[in-house]
Amino acid sequence: VLIRTTSRKAIGKIKKPLDFVFIDGNHSYEYVRQDITLWEPLVTAGGLVSGHDYGSKFHWGVAKAVDEYALAHGRVVKSDRRDGIWWWIKP
Repeated sequence: VLIRTTSRKAIGKIKKPLDFVFIDGNHSYEYVRQDITLWEPLVTAGGLVSGHDYGSKFHWGVAKAVDEYALAHGRVVKSDRRDGIWWWIKP
């Protein structure tokens, strides 16, 4: 389902668990952290949490937010730094 709005507004429209979330909105640390914190709980066990611009020197806040969340919640971040994609499988 494609919902064109902000993350904070869209989350209220989701009524059932998700198998996949791709985070690629505002690239500041605060927004990435907020997006992961809001959306990751909606992903089912075994589902994929992913995003873009991991490791970009222009968007350093992405990797910082992803790494901090992963460390605090026992997630293992995988990434392909060539294209900036990051992901983990939710336990």
